[in-house]
Amino acid sequence: MSEAKNHSPAKRKHGRPITYSPELAAEILRRVSTGETLREVCRTPGMPPEATVRGWHLRDIEGFGAQYARARQAQIEGWSDEIVAISNERDCEPNDRRVRIDTKRWLMSKIVPKKYGDRITHAGDPEEPVRHVVGVIDLETLSLTELDALERFCEARLAATVVINQEEDGATDAAPALPLPER
Repeated sequence: MSEAKNHSPAKRKHGRPITYSPELAAEILRRVSTGETLREVCRTPGMPPEATVRGWHLRDIEGFGAQYARARQAQIEGWSDEIVAISNERDCEPNDRRVRIDTKRWLMSKIVPKKYGDRITHAGDPEEPVRHVVGVIDLETLSLTELDALERFCEARLAATVVINQEEDGATDAAPALPLPER
């Protein structure tokens, strides 16, 4: 025999407000945009729990979702300023500064990868596709400097091809690659 479970909502601890209000939302957005984390903001007495604010964001209560996204962008900009301030702190251990800076940099690279992430170009990237351009160069229109640079490039390419072929053939005692002419 199973006992009937009480499905009533759990009582909230601390009596913090959970009702959305534009004033409360504005304060949360102001503090997030100045660099505070949502967790820090929500631990302040009188603020709603973090899960409640995230719910407002996900459900876009009265446009809160878009406003929160803008506040997060401003927060990231604040973190970039904070990284500079941390790097200038001389009263902290160097390793402490490094960890604090690396943590913020890593978060920034994940939240705004286009601006703060590693630059990786993939073939077929819709925003910047790789283009293969084939054209004919009219050698008669090139200047002497351009012709000289083209000649050096061709000689270097030929020398590299000889080395690559020797490595692929496993030739260890083969003749050395063609030397490049002195310029």
